[in-house]
Amino acid sequence: MEYVAGEYRFYKPYERFFEREKNHFSTIAYDEDKYKLDNIRDKSIEYIDEIENIRITINLINDSVYLNSNEVSDYGKYIQSLDNLYEEIESENRKIDRQKDYLIELEDFIRKYENEIISVKLYNQDISNIKNSLLSLDTITTNYKDFINRTILITSAIGIKKIEDYKEQKEKEYQERIAHMDFERQMKEVDELINDKSSKYYNLDALNNYSHYSDYLIPPSYNIPINNGVNPNEIKVDAYYRDNGTYVPSYYRTSKNHTQKDNYTSKPNYNPHTDQKGYIKPEY
Repeated sequence: MEYVAGEYRFYKPYERFFEREKNHFSTIAYDEDKYKLDNIRDKSIEYIDEIENIRITINLINDSVYLNSNEVSDYGKYIQSLDNLYEEIESENRKIDRQKDYLIELEDFIRKYENEIISVKLYNQDISNIKNSLLSLDTITTNYKDFINRTILITSAIGIKKIEDYKEQKEKEYQERIAHMDFERQMKEVDELINDKSSKYYNLDALNNYSHYSDYLIPPSYNIPINNGVNPNEIKVDAYYRDNGTYVPSYYRTSKNHTQKDNYTSKPNYNPHTDQKGYIKPEY
């Protein structure tokens, strides 16, 4: 009994005796697969199928890496899956190496003990074909491992870029939120100034602070001119009836002075109590 090519092989005493007498015509040993080469051949086919499944999975992951719908967490999962596939290929390589060793052992064993010359030649031919197939698998798996390493690098780069973009977007949203809150706070201050009818003038400095919010859409009600040249002194005129019976409600006007340019009704001023823009071109 000998352990050869992964199996225990039994021989009767007379087989040892007849091995010295060469038979140049019989192929019984080969026809009946006396040395169970088909077991090794089937294992080799099984490895080919397993490696093909790995190839399909690698391609699926590679295609998924470039999807725009990926979340940041997806890239970590892709890398982990690729690492697992790399380990699977390493495991397949070890199996292939073991099969190649078995084939060498079996080839030597057959050459040493088989007395059918034609069977030996047929076995040698089949063993050579299987070894070539396994050597091809070695080349294929090496290429697959290189491809996996490149895909991992690409996936990492895309994932890092995605993280940077995500952080940048969140920072931008945060800054916009802070700016918007600040904008609304200052708008509330303007509202209070506008709604304060007892105020005789606007806080121009507060309004001018809105210049750095030009990127925001300011509601039309706030899109008002600044009365930089208006006379700060005003008079409240009580309500009265004209001679023709028309009722005139109470209103404010600027105090009389040496110029018309600072009147509420003069261009480009406006009346802060009615929001009415000036319509008269001042003469002096």
